[in-house]
Amino acid sequence: MSTDNNHLYDDLLRACIHKEFELYYQPQVTLADRMVVGVEVLVRWHHPTLGLLYPDAFIPFAEETGLITQLTETIIKMAFAQRALWESQFTQLHFSINISSQDVLSLFLPNLIEELCEQNGMQPSFLTFELTETAVMQELTSSLEVLNRLKMKGFHLSIDDFGTGYSSLAKLYDAPFDELKIDRRFTKDLLANHQAQTIVDICVMLAKALDMTLVAEGIEDEQTFEYLQRYPEIIGQGYWIAKPLSREQFEQWFDSWKRG
Repeated sequence: MSTDNNHLYDDLLRACIHKEFELYYQPQVTLADRMVVGVEVLVRWHHPTLGLLYPDAFIPFAEETGLITQLTETIIKMAFAQRALWESQFTQLHFSINISSQDVLSLFLPNLIEELCEQNGMQPSFLTFELTETAVMQELTSSLEVLNRLKMKGFHLSIDDFGTGYSSLAKLYDAPFDELKIDRRFTKDLLANHQAQTIVDICVMLAKALDMTLVAEGIEDEQTFEYLQRYPEIIGQGYWIAKPLSREQFEQWFDSWKRG
């Protein structure tokens, strides 16, 4: 590891201990009636010298160095604390939290998350853990026990970026997932690309057949939102609805969205 990497390792370890992160929340709404049903939790790191860092700048490094488990635990603790604070204000708000393929190789993870739920008075049914399709399928055999434990404890599991990996229906059948997230590359091309429309049609049929929730990411304009409303069962997420928001911004946005 280079000197710079040594410094980054120490910085990231310190950040985990002292919680030098800020969580942002991207709203998810039902397309049929525009109800706010959840948020995807996203992390930013306020580095003391490098400034505001986005996940791409430090998540891969955390995975390479083994710090990802500690980082994930820190983010989950922060998210749970915020969800507890919002309990009276947003009683039905669902939280979606990204976890790494390395996280689901840890047999300690399900019990840890369950304990954190109990400490914060949270119901597991209001929590979804997201993994990318490629990460899931690469580690599916090794991670099935952890995924099944999470599912048995009442948590929801989501396959993120669906359609961009190389999963088979057999693997999808074996995994205990109950949500698919259509990747933004298909959503952004919906209005002009018949193939993208066909892929969304297939995702809708697949989700219905497997009794899974379906989330469409990357809704960037009103026309795409209106197009997707032909599928009332889909939950929407994207910049046209709202960009990732700080805690204060989300509270303001929520009131504004309710007023229409």
